[in-house]
Amino acid sequence: MVMLLILYSSLTSLFFVTFPAKPTETMETLQSIEEVVFITDLVVNFFQSYVDPKTYDVVRDHYTIAVNYLNGWFLVDFISVFPF
Repeated sequence: MVMLLILYSSLTSLFFVTFPAKPTETMETLQSIEEVVFITDLVVNFFQSYVDPKTYDVVRDHYTIAVNYLNGWFLVDFISVFPF
């Protein structure tokens, strides 16, 4: 679902840059849904376990998961959620 929303976001961004037009009510609703999904994804990633690449053990410790996420994809996810 997130991949589909990323595709939708990239296509609509290009469309509005190329053809400046006011978004319809439906498009504004879809953009709001998109923002909610991206924010939810950002929060969920702080609790999602992962496999340690060195030991191949599943890491379930919340502190370790949060540190790993902050050192990895957090910045990319935060920029995608941050309103411009």
